[in-house]
Amino acid sequence: MRTYPIPFNEEARLRAVFDIPGLTAQNEALFDTICEAARTLLDCPIAHISVVEEDSQWYKSVVGMHLDPMPKDTGF
Repeated sequence: MRTYPIPFNEEARLRAVFDIPGLTAQNEALFDTICEAARTLLDCPIAHISVVEEDSQWYKSVVGMHLDPMPKDTGF
């Protein structure tokens, strides 16, 4: 059972996510660079780029700690 609100445009959002060419869970240096820049500019200990799919979210890049994929309802 879903415990999180579903946006009115959820179908369009999911189509947009799945239409991104080459979007994979494989970490890439460009995204790590973006996260490191955000972490430095905002003076925070961690930064990440997550991809939120229908029932889960996974991380394209994480700097500052390790994160595993998790159910969508535990995200914010």
